[in-house]
Amino acid sequence: SQGFQQLGVPMTISGVSGNRVDEGAKRGYLVDSATRSGSSASEGAAGADTLVAGGSLAAVMSTGDVTYAGVGTVTAVCDGRVVGFGHPMQAIGDSSYGLGAADVVMVQEDPLGVPFKASNIGDVAGTIDSDRLSGIAGNLGPAPASTSVVSNLTYGSKSRTGQSDVYLPDALASVAFYGQLGNHDSVLDHYGVGSETQSWVIEGTDENGDPFTINYDERYQSSYDIAVEGSYPLADTLWALTNAGATVTSVTSTADVSDDDSVYRVKRVEQKVDGKWENVTNDVAKVAPGDDLKLRALVLTGDTSQYVDYTVTIPQRVAGGRGYISMFGGGSDYLDVYGLDSTAEVMEALEQDPGNDTVGAKTKIVGDHGRLTDRFESAPFDLVVNGRKYVEVKVKGGSGGGGSNPCARVSARGCRS
Repeated sequence: SQGFQQLGVPMTISGVSGNRVDEGAKRGYLVDSATRSGSSASEGAAGADTLVAGGSLAAVMSTGDVTYAGVGTVTAVCDGRVVGFGHPMQAIGDSSYGLGAADVVMVQEDPLGVPFKASNIGDVAGTIDSDRLSGIAGNLGPAPASTSVVSNLTYGSKSRTGQSDVYLPDALASVAFYGQLGNHDSVLDHYGVGSETQSWVIEGTDENGDPFTINYDERYQSSYDIAVEGSYPLADTLWALTNAGATVTSVTSTADVSDDDSVYRVKRVEQKVDGKWENVTNDVAKVAPGDDLKLRALVLTGDTSQYVDYTVTIPQRVAGGRGYISMFGGGSDYLDVYGLDSTAEVMEALEQDPGNDTVGAKTKIVGDHGRLTDRFESAPFDLVVNGRKYVEVKVKGGSGGGGSNPCARVSARGCRS
């Protein structure tokens, strides 16, 4: 009496458990909120001969470690052209899903929600090139071009190489996240704290069709779950590249994981005044224009302490000015690649992002006749460095104002009232 209602497309993802699917959903790496953990193709899985009217049809975003697909019904097959679903997959219009066969194992009743199909994904036997409001369609034949996503992971004496092939560019970030996360779970065989070194090689062509290669190295640490902490930065980067219009052709991640979650911490900042070091953490460092402002950060782990020196020359143009300097562990920052409009901008963000195992410094001072900005990054440590300390800077001379409190304009966090 209430009429018919379209059910959501049943989505299946292999390679990760149900709670890991939920973890991805929290971080935005899930194409459909109804996705359920499932199985990929195995021996005896459905083949192309099952793609007949009334049979099961899969729109496949990726295969391999992470097989990600939606399952519906074949409406008709005519001269190698397959039409199905009777509703959209994601209604994206032109598409590049793999056209896959599927086995429906059962229909699961759900009195608290809606029933759903439990399916296994079979052979990819063509390309779905159209995803419309009234259905999906594609041609039997070769699978669409894919992006190889490889995860090499070592944990003590254990190692594993996982691979997924991604057909739909918009799914690349999600598949990379789940591929790394699933590989961590397979090799570590537990959830827990730890650290890891990780390197990437990303190849493709930018939005102008020019080839590019990204080589990136980083160290990660987590006191909660190293598998999650070590999996999202690559996915964020791939999302940014795809969003900027790049075509990524291959991704390889290599990681070495340890149970040690120790870190260094930036504890204080000192200024050298008249040959002596004074603690200026959350205080004011005074300096004359033309002089060198000499600072150092105390970095601790356990009973081990080290100092990182940072010197910045104060130019005449900021005489009478005010500003701040922050000295911080790279692990206290996060890789920010959101909102970037080009592959070049993404690559620049990766280049400028302080390593998690380094101490960084940022200076911003506004004076009577100009401003000073400066960045610094130390040599890498053998652990991730956390912590952040601020120092207000007051430059002598000039009218003494630099306008209306330029320090507050630069960063409210960097100044004390």
